[in-house]
Amino acid sequence: MAVSLWQRLAARASVPVFVASGKDEPDEIQDMLWQTGRIKLVFTPRHASLLVVTGQIPVEQSQSLAIIHDQLPHPRATLWCGGQPCFEFIAAKRAPSPQTLVASAEDLPQRIKETQKQLLSGKRQSEPDLNPDRPPAPWQGKGDHGQGGEGMMGGKPYGRPMAMMEADLRDGLMLDALEFSVGPFYHGLPAGLMASVSLQGDVILKWQVESPPFPTALPSVFVRALHQDTPLADLEIWRVRVHLQRLARMMALDGLDCAAVRTLRLAGPLPCITQAGLGALQKQVGSLEKHLRKRGFFALGAGIGELDAQQANLMGGYVGRACGMQEDARSTSKPYQALGFTVSCQDKGDVQSRRLQLFAEVHQAIALAAKAGREEVMLTHEEIETPVGRLTKRQAPKDHSEMLQSLLPGMEWREALMTLASLPVAGATREGGWQ
Repeated sequence: MAVSLWQRLAARASVPVFVASGKDEPDEIQDMLWQTGRIKLVFTPRHASLLVVTGQIPVEQSQSLAIIHDQLPHPRATLWCGGQPCFEFIAAKRAPSPQTLVASAEDLPQRIKETQKQLLSGKRQSEPDLNPDRPPAPWQGKGDHGQGGEGMMGGKPYGRPMAMMEADLRDGLMLDALEFSVGPFYHGLPAGLMASVSLQGDVILKWQVESPPFPTALPSVFVRALHQDTPLADLEIWRVRVHLQRLARMMALDGLDCAAVRTLRLAGPLPCITQAGLGALQKQVGSLEKHLRKRGFFALGAGIGELDAQQANLMGGYVGRACGMQEDARSTSKPYQALGFTVSCQDKGDVQSRRLQLFAEVHQAIALAAKAGREEVMLTHEEIETPVGRLTKRQAPKDHSEMLQSLLPGMEWREALMTLASLPVAGATREGGWQ
């Protein structure tokens, strides 16, 4: 009776899910799961019961995925959506079960709930470990005294190296430094980004990029506008959507989960929005911005992650405009000029300025979409201003992860994550864009 009651209560609870994003991730899966009832996205595999792998995992990162898999507590299961299980992950002795493959993103929420019920009822067995149960740094019987240590501070005593002293970046005091690797599936980093990090307390001493993030696919409407007449309103509506999705991720990082879900619900139906709906959307975005000001969303980013002129010019897009640069491909386009477009800018170039800039561009894009829709304005241009930078027939927005090596040292960990969330670090690809 007690077990049956526990199973019924557990089946009604939210399903804790850890998402590992790969290449060519199906459109906006995580945003969809955020809005789905009885599914809770968690930021560490130790708090999850299901591992959801979206897109294709490169072979060289399959071992990292296997480590994450083994950190999930029992009972656990894995679902694959948008990609095939990599051979190294499922191991040679096991083939992927049809139960683990999800055909489309639309089916994923229901499959997650069904899989959780099967695990709790015992109809589906928990997945075994993929890696052998041994320490990453064997120490028994090694070293001068059989505990892994060598000399005064060498070796790895009991499997852990002794902390080495390094000068603090702020005042020069000698402090312990902790070195570790982060990524490629850490929620605070762009998918695919791996870095070697050295911390003193919570202050980043060094940041070395080991592998760049996966490129993101641009919405196909921006690519199409390079080659053929495209409704200008469509471009601006998609700009609103991408900016709102980025802002929602920043809100979630700041602990504003309800505001993040509210923002995603505004962004979700935008591709099908009518002209009448744009006026209501403008009011809803204004109400959201007012709410966030009261919650300190903008004030939290003041003075954090400031870019210099060279860095801002390199990134371009809304990042450059947040630093006061009047650079926007729309300013040279006659259809935009006819609509009265002017470049909107901030002046400080920190996280606060980038958040303000994104909201300013959302308001501006809604107004442009409404006016362009009424006048049925079409656009074809050799340079398109996308939500993440300038796009031409020869070049898409570039990867900027190398910049992090000079930008992040000296920041506290929280400040670094806020900075990363406010920047389009990953490069963009024109292949397989959103439809």
